[in-house]
Amino acid sequence: MGHFQFIPTTLSQYGVDGNNDGKIDIIHSVGDAMYSAGNYLNKLGWAKNEPIIKRVVLPADFDRTVLNGDTKKSFTEWSKMGVTNLDGTTLKQSDTIVGLIADTKEIAKRDLYQPQRNDSDQSVDTDVAPAPVIHAYLTYPNFYRIKKWNNSSWYAIAIGELSEKLK
Repeated sequence: MGHFQFIPTTLSQYGVDGNNDGKIDIIHSVGDAMYSAGNYLNKLGWAKNEPIIKRVVLPADFDRTVLNGDTKKSFTEWSKMGVTNLDGTTLKQSDTIVGLIADTKEIAKRDLYQPQRNDSDQSVDTDVAPAPVIHAYLTYPNFYRIKKWNNSSWYAIAIGELSEKLK
């Protein structure tokens, strides 16, 4: 309910009177809704200066079994596996631990339309471009804090994308 999709138990635990009118009304008061949302994120351990996600590129042959956000590695380890910045440059070398997520269903669908080249098969067009790179997201701890609010990875990615646009 309200502007930020609170469930009743979350509202009772984290609701705040943001406009100082003596009541908590997250439906009719944007101030109450925003203060309550901020209070909830704060209690979840929100790190104010930490990003939520970072969009990255993976090689076409990347191991897709680790694209669920559950596997966590350092920037350095992801870099060694071929993860790069969007512009193709190397990720910063860091011990910061992050997850990695991509839309594996979309990747699989795209792969269906990529001809498999076989040197002995003359029917395949040899001018076909190689499979495109995979776009993915490195996921910081704030990503997982958002998922405690709403367990959808795509919800958390949307919040991350929106936050970048609002900066």
